[in-house]
Amino acid sequence: LQKQRKPLTPDIVAAISAVNPPVFARIEPLTGRQPGSGHQRFIRVPVTTDITDANFVQKFKRAVENVWRGRVGQDEVRVRLDIETITPQRLYCSALPCSPPRKGEKIDLDAHVARFPKGRVLLTTGAASLRIVAGPALVVSPHDVAPRVLAHEFGHILGFPDAYFRGYRDIGADGFQVMELVIDSSDLMSNPGSGVVLPRHVEALKNSMDVQTVMQAGLDALYQRNDPVDAVARFRRVLELNPTHYGATFQLAKALDVSGNETEALTWWKKVIEVAESIGDTDTATTARTRLGGGQ
Repeated sequence: LQKQRKPLTPDIVAAISAVNPPVFARIEPLTGRQPGSGHQRFIRVPVTTDITDANFVQKFKRAVENVWRGRVGQDEVRVRLDIETITPQRLYCSALPCSPPRKGEKIDLDAHVARFPKGRVLLTTGAASLRIVAGPALVVSPHDVAPRVLAHEFGHILGFPDAYFRGYRDIGADGFQVMELVIDSSDLMSNPGSGVVLPRHVEALKNSMDVQTVMQAGLDALYQRNDPVDAVARFRRVLELNPTHYGATFQLAKALDVSGNETEALTWWKKVIEVAESIGDTDTATTARTRLGGGQ
């Protein structure tokens, strides 16, 4: 195994700090604070598990929560797991025949994960080695795993990519050469063994969660409360936090139309076409062109 370290550049920092948290995670709203002091913000992530070993579940919870925390300015941001246990009988006995997997039995992971409730992170067993499958589900194996490695894998659930690159080369009789490029050995997502959650992780996660919260508030204002003026303000705020947010660009154009601000709406519909075409979203581009009367 040969390891190399690559110097950090602004582009690399942006890439390894990119985050796409699950839509069902929520950041708690701000509460009052005393002058000169910060807030304590909790990012709550709902988790369902069929692991009935309460001791393991608590160790998993501590492994994640003790690592995924940090400060953004004066505010402390912490991940909190809201864990619900569902028994294997509940998963497998909703209809006859009732046949939960036996201990050690090989299972179809995709079919197993599909039995769980939607809209939550899943923690389950059945893999030959620790892995993540669609769900999103963190699947543990019979082998021992360090708490920090669990926290690293949960970082993927939160939306962070690996910050290392690994390649393999067959060198014949001498076996395989493994090359690993480590971007930042202090970064948990680059070095699961001894890395930590860095301030850039916490800031990216908080900002992304704030974007989700404001975006949902805008959607509620536009489609539930019929308040396009408030929706416009919310979508503008999303674009302040993330100027390239595709959904906010599209929804701002719609909200401006509904609020009667057709002149500015035309400008945003043109931006919708530009973005839609750049990512190959022909349906949205067609919708925007129809709104513009076929023009650009």
